[in-house]
Amino acid sequence: MLPLPPSPEVWTSQVALPATSETFEDAEGAWRELTVEAIAPADRPDPAFRKHFTTRGGVLSFDDLAKSEASLGAPGAVMFTSEQGGTPVIERLERPIYALDIHPEGKGFATRSKTTILTVYREDLKVDFETDLSATPEVAAGRRRLDLDVEGGFLWGEPHLALNCIALSPSRDRYLYTHVDEAWCIDRDGKPLWGVRMPECPVETYHQTFEVGGIRGHTGTAAEIEEALEKLELALPVTPDEIRQKYRGLVRQLHPDLNPGNEEWMKAVNAAYEALTGASHDDLQGKGNAEDLLTFSATVTFMTGGGPDRLQAAAFSGRGDSVLLGTSQGRVLRIDASGKPIALYDVGSAPIRVLDTDRYLYIQTFTRLYVLEGNRLVGLQDCPNFGGQLSHTLCERCIRVQRCPDISCLPLIISNIVRLFRIASYLLHCSAIGTA
Repeated sequence: MLPLPPSPEVWTSQVALPATSETFEDAEGAWRELTVEAIAPADRPDPAFRKHFTTRGGVLSFDDLAKSEASLGAPGAVMFTSEQGGTPVIERLERPIYALDIHPEGKGFATRSKTTILTVYREDLKVDFETDLSATPEVAAGRRRLDLDVEGGFLWGEPHLALNCIALSPSRDRYLYTHVDEAWCIDRDGKPLWGVRMPECPVETYHQTFEVGGIRGHTGTAAEIEEALEKLELALPVTPDEIRQKYRGLVRQLHPDLNPGNEEWMKAVNAAYEALTGASHDDLQGKGNAEDLLTFSATVTFMTGGGPDRLQAAAFSGRGDSVLLGTSQGRVLRIDASGKPIALYDVGSAPIRVLDTDRYLYIQTFTRLYVLEGNRLVGLQDCPNFGGQLSHTLCERCIRVQRCPDISCLPLIISNIVRLFRIASYLLHCSAIGTA
């Protein structure tokens, strides 16, 4: 279990990227000035290819809306531009793209259509193989377990919504798909290799707040986290164990019962531990130190949670020997090749993308990007483009066109939907108990 500085579901105030006043100097003369010239119209890239992904050999670009000349008569097109240069290779897509997975260390890619057909493409952009994910026995069993075909399965009732994630191994010998809270790894011949199911979301209790996420309270910005590390005499890269050990040492050194007069410094240490672990400042009141929260209990006024912990992100590792799964509860689970869980990262809110290379693991939420090397946190960056000052009402453009160009609305909308669903799930659970 590797708890990381928690990521808030949304930023409640404006978060800006750090500015620098440093001037650029080229003391060794390694740079030279170039003229800026307009690209000839015939040489300009087609803007219809609007989604771009870097791979080990070059860049894959996708026209997923079928607006390029290359996609005439087809649901879209893909273009590969080699890092060696030369003429880009363009091919038509076999099916419309509803979900897409490109492994940065692999060759080829996978798509899923709204009709739940998984299509795997080779390095030459030709179709390798296809399969209907909704027709698998695992999905059929999952739909029965969750009653998705009857009234009450309203959120994930449609197959393309329940089948959320796909992932392709670097060598294209295995693929993975998720169905609500389950993940299945299958070889290219259709043989199931392993499957996992996430534990159900706990029914949680809250006092004076509707925040989801256990005892998590304060979620600091990247700058506040750097300041917190300085207070604990630490710096990136750092592991959760190093934070915990340093905190324990300072508590023994500064605890007012042992060394009176250090109350203010003890408060600063506790505040730093809050920012790095998510412990609530209110919960710390009356506690000797933050780790006393492991036995924290309180009188409750509201209950929420329960139901499946939906898988939100999935990816094969850089070498393809493990899989990473991100859940709506803000946890990222690493599974080895046999289907055994080997590591758990807790980031506090649902990841929207997980990417693993030979060296680094990247976890992105709506508000933050984490960079890990092994079990060490080596980088952390707030994502202001997904946050900022958020309105508590739906953007008028969302209502008018059903598709808001202001992405800052999205985290709040999703957060509210998740909370409403959890409330509804709990009320339905209570109703079922009453009926029984």
